[in-house]
Amino acid sequence: MEIGELKEVLCRHVDEKSLFGVYVIHGCSLKYINHRFAEIFSYERQELQEMGDLYPLLHEEDRDGVVEKFAGRSPDDRFRCRFRGRKKDGGIIYVDSVNSVMEYQGEPFIVGSVIDITELMETEDALRESMEVLKRSEEERSSFLPHDDPRYQGAALGNIGLRRDTDAEGGR
Repeated sequence: MEIGELKEVLCRHVDEKSLFGVYVIHGCSLKYINHRFAEIFSYERQELQEMGDLYPLLHEEDRDGVVEKFAGRSPDDRFRCRFRGRKKDGGIIYVDSVNSVMEYQGEPFIVGSVIDITELMETEDALRESMEVLKRSEEERSSFLPHDDPRYQGAALGNIGLRRDTDAEGGR
């Protein structure tokens, strides 16, 4: 296989079979997207190519931050950006993008890849909520214990001593 043929096969693979959404942006205009990029946002590729605009894909509250992060970049800059996106049906997704800037005909273009991290973010949120519930439960439980009662403190210390004695005697 010749180098030119290999390049063509690799480009076709990235275009059709990549696990990551791949895109090229100039300003806020989508110049290229692969099939996976369209799938992530629940569009047909043709729809996004006709739309050409990045804004509808960005969650309203994240737009300014994303545009600011993408703007004013120099060639060879590399950066990462997490943001919320909007699917075609209006649903919210979380995405993580890794980007680099290239210069083409004297203009900066952003070449990036994006992956849907919605499930990861939802799992992290659920874990945070569980940790909060556990923390509150622990605080409530400890508020019932008589920490200031010397009898309780002595009993607790005695149990610790008893446990040490039992361990030293071989588990009796």
